[in-house]
Amino acid sequence: MRVFNVRVAAVLIAAALAGCASTDPQPWPAKVVSVDQMKVLTPIRMKFIHTSEEKSGVLTTVLVVHVDAQGKAVRSRVEQSSGHARVDEAAKLALLEARFAPYTVDGAPEAVSVVMPMHVPVKKL
Repeated sequence: MRVFNVRVAAVLIAAALAGCASTDPQPWPAKVVSVDQMKVLTPIRMKFIHTSEEKSGVLTTVLVVHVDAQGKAVRSRVEQSSGHARVDEAAKLALLEARFAPYTVDGAPEAVSVVMPMHVPVKKL
């Protein structure tokens, strides 16, 4: 009976987890461009990250940002981590507030995935 209960529990957990997995409603744009190919319209404001575990300096994280056809940063993901989750998250949030000139192909605006290194200032507490 115990084996049966464990199997039933495993099946229920698997079913619940499968329900949690969601497909991306909007796929990332296939066109990938570097930040040099984009015009940033609003300043990207990075705040200092304060930490007790790191010396002061600058850490770099490489992000990919989905910029829609209107130039709005829709979402971002970490392509290469700085090694610190707080730094990566701060860079992602700052980038989502940015506004870009729309990327155009033959005069028509197009959504793109932009590869963007972010240099994040870090201060030791």
